[in-house]
Amino acid sequence: MKKTLILVLVCLAAISSFNVQPVFADDKTLINSDQPTEIQPKKDILKWIHTTINGKKYKRLWNASKGVWMTNWILEE
Repeated sequence: MKKTLILVLVCLAAISSFNVQPVFADDKTLINSDQPTEIQPKKDILKWIHTTINGKKYKRLWNASKGVWMTNWILEE
């Protein structure tokens, strides 16, 4: 019984000598689900705009990502 008690005490002393600390995730890496995330496209969103002027059909390329015209009015054939 005495040997068992000494063995348990030695084991507890050996375990407590290891400095084991839990590792927590960095707070910056957590995603807060309360705030909506904004998706930013990698590719420009291009859209053809069509109009009719004096009975002739024209088209013009609009860059919706940047908010600028990419071409002048082009006469459609």
